[in-house]
Amino acid sequence: MPRQARVPVDVGGTTNVEGLNIVIGPGITVKGHLRTEGDSATVDLSNVRLSLQPREPGGIIVGPLAQGKVNADGLFEIGNAASDRYNLFVIGLPSGAYVKAIRSGQVDALASGLDMTSGTSPADIEIVISPKAAAVTGVAQNPNTGNPMPGAMVVLIPQDQQRKDQQTYYKFIVSDQNGAFSLTGLTPGEYKAYAWEDIEIGAYMDPDFMKPIEEKGEAVSLQEGEQKTLTLKVIPVVPL
Repeated sequence: MPRQARVPVDVGGTTNVEGLNIVIGPGITVKGHLRTEGDSATVDLSNVRLSLQPREPGGIIVGPLAQGKVNADGLFEIGNAASDRYNLFVIGLPSGAYVKAIRSGQVDALASGLDMTSGTSPADIEIVISPKAAAVTGVAQNPNTGNPMPGAMVVLIPQDQQRKDQQTYYKFIVSDQNGAFSLTGLTPGEYKAYAWEDIEIGAYMDPDFMKPIEEKGEAVSLQEGEQKTLTLKVIPVVPL
């Protein structure tokens, strides 16, 4: 039966990492129930999968990520997870749906994750899905000519501090041949939208990178089921 273990490492300079011991202990089981707000018949959950992914980046992971499937009655079980802190990802939601809440007992696991560092199973989990996700569509615009700009990287950056350090809340897409873009399945909240001529994936999570261009973003406030249309001026490549 597959099991997983994870050990943080610090690699730098010319020093090799040696004598690393990774202990794979008994797996932790996570159980819970997934439900849909409103008319559950409008949301197809047949392709939904669940995955536990380490909340903190880095480290060495041995073994597959702990995963599970939602049964027809909404119950799920994820087995053989290692002791760690996790984000619980819901994969395969249909268009127009988003994860509204994840609770483990009294803990808001959507905001703080699941703390399983003690090696014990968390309280039963409730996942709430809403069919009323928000959406943002629009056009990336050349700042010099005003023409639509294809191939621009459009990024929606969460402004809530609890979400700002979690990559799952960052949404990005490349504008099409007409400069158009569409971001769907969005969690309601406060965002800033940016468009870059070219940017390395993940660079927008670096506060030092974002500080000099922060004011170039377009503030976006999204409610449940709301769709907004934006015109974003593309930020050009800065010569090194």
